[in-house]
This record gives sequence, C-alpha cells and structure tokens, in this order.
Amino acid sequence: ARSRRFVASQGFQPIEWTLDAEDTIGPTKSEEYVFNHITRGIKPGYVTLMHVSCAGTADALPRILDYLARRGLHAVPVSALLFRHAREDQEGVSMRRHR
Repeated sequence: ARSRRFVASQGFQPIEWTLDAEDTIGPTKSEEYVFNHITRGIKPGYVTLMHVSCAGTADALPRILDYLARRGLHAVPVSALLFRHAREDQEGVSMRRHR
C-alpha cells in the first residue's frame, strides 16, 4: 500500500497484476510449465505478469495467445485497460452528476 501511494503521488498509475507466471521464482520454468500455469488460471480481464526474458515464457507466449483466441479472448496492452477504466470512471461521474 505504501509503494502504491508513493507511485501515485509521483503522478504515475500503479499497475497490479492478477496472475503471476511465476517464471522467475525458483528453478528455470519450461514452456509447458508457463503455458499450463497461465492457461489454468487466466480469466477475462486478468492482468498477467510474464517475463519474456525467460526462455520458457517467451516460447509459451504464442501458445498462450492462441489458447486465448480459441476461447474468444485476446491480449491487450495495459494502456488499453487504463483507458477503459478511465472512461468507465468518467462515465460514472457523468451519471452521478445527472441524478
């Protein structure tokens, strides 16, 4: 909470992830491990933390994106999520003003 407040006080938008690939924790993770870990836990709207500097993660990424596409989902940049939330906040304020 302290870090989040500090980041916000500096004019930045803190970003938190919902699902960690755990690709930098412990021994090197294989492509299969990363793919299974992400695809078993992912849900619409989740922000995933993946380090493409890890070979297993980089190798798993095309499979993960294909998995999402087959389920009618797609990856978006964090900026798209921030823009969506800003728009929702703005619309919410507008709706409250009209009441």
